[in-house]
Amino acid sequence: MANSILKAAAGTALLAALSTGASAQVTHFGAGCAGGSGLTPTIDINGFAEVTANFSVDIATGIPGTLSILIIGGSNTSWLGSPLPLDLGFAGLTGCNLNVSYDNTLTFLADANGDISLPVSGAGFTPGTTVYAQAFAFDPGPGTLGGMTDGMEVIIGPGQVGPLVISEFLKDPGFTSESTGEWVEIFNPTGADIDIEGYTLSDLDFDSTILDNGGLGVIVPAGGYLVIGNEDDQLLNGNVPVGYQYGVNGQFFLSNSGDEIVLTDLAGGVVDRVIYDNGVVWPDSSGKSIAVDAGSLDINGNDDGVNWAHATCTIAGGPVCNPDLGTPGYANSACTTTTCGGGGGPSGELIITEIMQNPSAVGDNEGEWFEVYNTTAGPIDKIGYT
Repeated sequence: MANSILKAAAGTALLAALSTGASAQVTHFGAGCAGGSGLTPTIDINGFAEVTANFSVDIATGIPGTLSILIIGGSNTSWLGSPLPLDLGFAGLTGCNLNVSYDNTLTFLADANGDISLPVSGAGFTPGTTVYAQAFAFDPGPGTLGGMTDGMEVIIGPGQVGPLVISEFLKDPGFTSESTGEWVEIFNPTGADIDIEGYTLSDLDFDSTILDNGGLGVIVPAGGYLVIGNEDDQLLNGNVPVGYQYGVNGQFFLSNSGDEIVLTDLAGGVVDRVIYDNGVVWPDSSGKSIAVDAGSLDINGNDDGVNWAHATCTIAGGPVCNPDLGTPGYANSACTTTTCGGGGGPSGELIITEIMQNPSAVGDNEGEWFEVYNTTAGPIDKIGYT
């Protein structure tokens, strides 16, 4: 019932002029008012208001089992020829304003905690539609019949538009610092290269950086992967093949607890996003990237943390072997490196074969040495080894 009423309101709602990106979907306006208990009810949404997703309208009254009304409208500026907000003192709601047009209503009872969650399917909406909502909670007291929430504007977004997929990321490197070792991998499932220069990488808070390469392009190759990260110098980032250093134009950092990775295109559409937690559903260990399963490598499958797991391959490489786990730049199931040995370098390629730890002809400072044997057919440059 809640779903059908919201859809009816959306059919006559005004088209939004605001971006339909995730961070601009919900705006609160006006002021709420308290009922006789002194509590002011609140209203918000849980999830993303998009045509491709389900979300819920959540109302908290603080009063168990209270009778409440959800008001749904297509305007927050006028109703029946009167400007909004409208003082509701004449209706027994002293100090309360109507912030949205009274076009549709839904009556319900709060649960034992005074909360209400009304499920909504975005499938019945058109992208760009705006819906306004406000809720009343019956809470009588001297001079008032109850309290009201503030107004809420909900913009129905188009959802994730793809085709690019966030396929792997390292939020908590163990081998390097986070300022140099964090990275995000993007997969292109199509048969053509895709240039993402000008796209925005952000979270749902204040982190945001525009991918700007001076007009040279930021290419995700056809059927392949692009790694973007805080640092592109492999001597500093642990041998990760970062194709674009995103810290040069804004800021973006991956929290070690819960955070979001949102890739937005030039038109403001959400190409793909990942919202991870701190180990409740998602993998959460230091020194291991988090990679989506090959069977869920798409913009919908990677929304669910159960489809992600820690990488099992060592990043390794050279000149300094990185023992962190990850597959940056290639398929999550493929290991192209060997594990790190005890002192650096892939295991077995270099072997310590002889040591002089206590010379007698000269002092230790001048006479100590050790010998290293190369088991391979080619030279190995140890510059940068530790």
